[in-house]
Amino acid sequence: MRSQIIIAGRFYDSDIKVIYRHKRLNQTNNALQFIESNWKEFVKNNTKSFNGKLSRVDSCYIRKKNKNGKENLIELQLSDTDYKEFVGTRGYEFIRRYGREQSANPLSVGAVLVTRDNRIILGERSAAGIDAGKSTISVPAGYIDPKKDETSTSNKKNKNSIDIFNAIRREIYEEIGIEEKDIGDLICIGLIDNKEQNQISASFYCKLTILSKELMKKNGPKKEAEFSQIIMIENSVQSIDDFINVSQNELSDIIVPILEMYKSLILG
Repeated sequence: MRSQIIIAGRFYDSDIKVIYRHKRLNQTNNALQFIESNWKEFVKNNTKSFNGKLSRVDSCYIRKKNKNGKENLIELQLSDTDYKEFVGTRGYEFIRRYGREQSANPLSVGAVLVTRDNRIILGERSAAGIDAGKSTISVPAGYIDPKKDETSTSNKKNKNSIDIFNAIRREIYEEIGIEEKDIGDLICIGLIDNKEQNQISASFYCKLTILSKELMKKNGPKKEAEFSQIIMIENSVQSIDDFINVSQNELSDIIVPILEMYKSLILG
């Protein structure tokens, strides 16, 4: 299986605790050489790539929020990694040699967007993209950016945290052009373990306050666009199932589990 659901549910800001520590994995010299070799080969074929900062998932816990055990709390412990370490450690050969516990395992976010006129917004990734997922159909998604998504806390031991709700709002704007004022309900619906890329994805449902035709006006032809085209499907269980069956060979690693969670939790 390319991806599997770790947990599904309705999680708001108060239901998710993120602990962020500025530290890195201690890689061996052999592992560092392996990462460097993979990165050099990757850059040859992806000339627009750069080594940006990412946030590593050290651990994720599902804790009971109350005595009755009816609610869950997600706790994420994050640390520092970067794109080069991700590229160098996500492949099968690195995992075989050094173990998944030494992989970059970055946190990403993705969202099912639903317009005011009840259309689900998806997109086909540009063939000119710089990484895995080129030309596949995906929800709007991207990696945590520690510079843009870091926030301060009142905790003396852990003064820094990551706002994953800010991260998905940012990605929605960067990829689709939808501003925060057009975002209505925003709920985290679970975590996905993307085994194809060795990373964790936080999944969201977002109800937009704009119509699909308004969204299309925002997404005319653009240079360097993340999506080569916007795809809309009807917001129904049957429409989602039909779309997955017809397009299964063109889908990104996380789109099926996130749509399955959305069907169960929101459309259920």
